[in-house]
Amino acid sequence: MKNRFFIGGLVLLIIVSMGLWAGGQNEGSGKAKVLKLGINTPEDSVRGAMAKVFKEEVEKNTQGRYVIDFFFGESLGSEPEQVEGVKIGSQDFTIAGATLLGTMDPAFNAMTLPFMVSSFDDAHTKLDGAIGKAWDAKAIAHGH
Repeated sequence: MKNRFFIGGLVLLIIVSMGLWAGGQNEGSGKAKVLKLGINTPEDSVRGAMAKVFKEEVEKNTQGRYVIDFFFGESLGSEPEQVEGVKIGSQDFTIAGATLLGTMDPAFNAMTLPFMVSSFDDAHTKLDGAIGKAWDAKAIAHGH
């Protein structure tokens, strides 16, 4: 269970980085920009819960300039198709699992190691530290 939350947190970090980089500016239009978040799992999954927190944070921290629309259960395609969709701009975000990220760069496979973290605080420390920054840089280098 701890590993799931660690992986989820890392993936959320990568998604936020991708989305902020790809989302561009929305200054002065007076209208909220709607961003598409696709997930391959159902709404009542761990990723669905993460997506809801992400939506709340984005909408709160952008004062409503950005609004997140959800697309659950592979309605935008399979997990690899959704990652490609983010790369080409047909959707703004996805929450990809560690296994898929590991196919893009073996460094991401470290996320699947058992007992990588001992607690939520430990996961946050790692994600906010050198490991998270290195993975973020790798994701950006791969166009994610």
